[in-house]
Amino acid sequence: MGSNESLSSQFLHKDQRMRRSSHIPPQVGKIRDRVQRRVENAMRRNILGSDARRVLDVGTGFGSNVRLLAQEFKGKARVWSIDPSSGVLREVRHMLRADGLLEHVKLIQAKAEEMPFDDGFFTLVTSAMSIHHFVSAQDGLSEMVRVLADKGRLVLTDWRPLASEIVPHRARDFARPERICRILSRLGVSTRLRRYHYWYMVRGNKTSD
Repeated sequence: MGSNESLSSQFLHKDQRMRRSSHIPPQVGKIRDRVQRRVENAMRRNILGSDARRVLDVGTGFGSNVRLLAQEFKGKARVWSIDPSSGVLREVRHMLRADGLLEHVKLIQAKAEEMPFDDGFFTLVTSAMSIHHFVSAQDGLSEMVRVLADKGRLVLTDWRPLASEIVPHRARDFARPERICRILSRLGVSTRLRRYHYWYMVRGNKTSD
């Protein structure tokens, strides 16, 4: 897989291709890497023991979350990952093939706001540090809930809206985690929010109609 810098230039941020990032100071890079490891560990803890048969990753990005899901559900569940960028999917496909995980994953070019899946298709829906890339957080979350089965589990993480060089976008690009929880509650998902210094996690279950 190429460098994070070359791959990030393939990202679509709110439907616009991202510019190649300027040089990241080593200390900032170290902290971001530490955040990424903590996000992965938290995601792993929250899917541990899941009996999901169909799992969705919304926002393929660098591929770390879909790789984690493929490793954890290998032989137990099928994993799908969607991203609007064909370049991102091409690079992550190479990575998963090299890791011997591609046969367990289906990568699809699609927007979070327009998912090509039936209602209630997935029993576990995840998104790692990607909601701020959505054109509309409201519409993306609505689609995530639509494709989630009744009593299915939802696990989301994203950066907090902080004015900090550690956070890789402007604070105004991020929805407050409380707003994310309010949207999900209105959509029929019970939520639990946990805040960390630079990021947050929302866990929830879709209530039966």
